[in-house]
Amino acid sequence: MRDPYGGQADVIWGLAAIVTSAGAIAAFNYMAEDSKTSPKSTASKNAPVDNTNWEPIAWGALVIVIIAASGVIAWLIWKIKKSREEQEQWERIKEQIKVIKAEYAAAESDPTTIVSRPLLLDVEYQYTKAFHEQLAGADRCVVYGELDKAEYQLTKLTTAWQELLNKSAAEGIPRVSAKTKARAQRLLDMVLSNSTDGERAAAWKSLVEIFDDAGISKIIRKKAVAMRELQAVAMPQLEA
Repeated sequence: MRDPYGGQADVIWGLAAIVTSAGAIAAFNYMAEDSKTSPKSTASKNAPVDNTNWEPIAWGALVIVIIAASGVIAWLIWKIKKSREEQEQWERIKEQIKVIKAEYAAAESDPTTIVSRPLLLDVEYQYTKAFHEQLAGADRCVVYGELDKAEYQLTKLTTAWQELLNKSAAEGIPRVSAKTKARAQRLLDMVLSNSTDGERAAAWKSLVEIFDDAGISKIIRKKAVAMRELQAVAMPQLEA
């Protein structure tokens, strides 16, 4: 996989080399010009002679330029590395949020959910509500670029999603007996089978009565209309 930051590193090294080379050339040029100029030929016998040795000063300036360039290189490399790590972290967070959203969408559109974990479809159910709150929080962190908060929010979102799956599955259809839950599963199997339209419609009607007893029929009816496998039996009764 090609490193997306490789081009930036090449530019940095190139600029540093140019700066260092320019400093070296300037220093050497200065020393060369200085060596060509003789104080005896340019100054009168009575004029003061500058005996300053400029060579150490030029070398010192060159060293300073090299040290400064090296510092800039080190800082920019650190920035690139940090940016790369943050980008990878963002990609991981976004991908995990995307996976959780896909899992939730799959559960919402799965017709077996209406019997196995119907409360997952109820936005007023405490665990469904908590899941949506954490999902909204994670999305906000991504939008506003809050990386530190996003990592923490992703952990909360993952926990909320697992709790919703586990709690809704454990409760199943609320406020009905285990025997009624088993009957509901058989009725759903009939609805999803290749039976006649009349048999499937009758099974759906009996299933809705169970949902009435559980107090969730209104939620299930609306959700069922959006499920391709249940539209044929749910739509006529919803319109009735």
